[in-house]
Amino acid sequence: MQNHWLHRANRSRLVIFFAGWGSSPAYFTHMSARDCDVWMFYDYRDARLPDDFEAVLAQYSRVAVVAWSFGVWMANRLCAHLDGRLAGALAVNGTLNPIDDREGIPVAIFNGTLEGLSPRGVEKFNRRMVLDQAHTLHILQAALHRPFDAVHDELTCFAGLLTASENVIFTRALIGHHDRIFPAIHQVAFWQERVDTLVTGVSHFVFFDYPLWDSLIQLVEDGH
Repeated sequence: MQNHWLHRANRSRLVIFFAGWGSSPAYFTHMSARDCDVWMFYDYRDARLPDDFEAVLAQYSRVAVVAWSFGVWMANRLCAHLDGRLAGALAVNGTLNPIDDREGIPVAIFNGTLEGLSPRGVEKFNRRMVLDQAHTLHILQAALHRPFDAVHDELTCFAGLLTASENVIFTRALIGHHDRIFPAIHQVAFWQERVDTLVTGVSHFVFFDYPLWDSLIQLVEDGH
């Protein structure tokens, strides 16, 4: 697993951000932060936290988790030990049963994507993440920062990991009504009896609609 500081200015609040499959910091260069540092985790082929993880967290008075897509499942797995120490945790367009015909990506669609994955298939996936075609170029250029073989291997690793999770660290779920990756109705089915949910008219990649990390923190704290 790789990590990268999207924003680091020794602020008192930290966002631990778990990105989705195939992501890199290049996807989030348009975003800004006013009152928080943002530590991003991605590329889950080797899903282990860095040795200095606890030491870094100890430097902050408030720590929140924001997780997106398959990163929702991964954050829940890797941050379960932090549950009582978090100011809140926001799940964005993902569930803890991520490959499922009722609560995640339908099984046949996931298996078909994995079995037939190609550079063209990755491009199609990235196009489906956004609604506004003006944002497509940003996404496609960002995708070039991850070699196809690495993205393929990451999805293969997910296929062996993504079983339903029992524990829940999340305090709120943000659900995109126009999500064409994780169907919104499946997200609602998973989260509605577990945490407060906010369904809004966004696509799978919500970060053009929420380009300020502080806005996502507010959603976290509102749901805590």
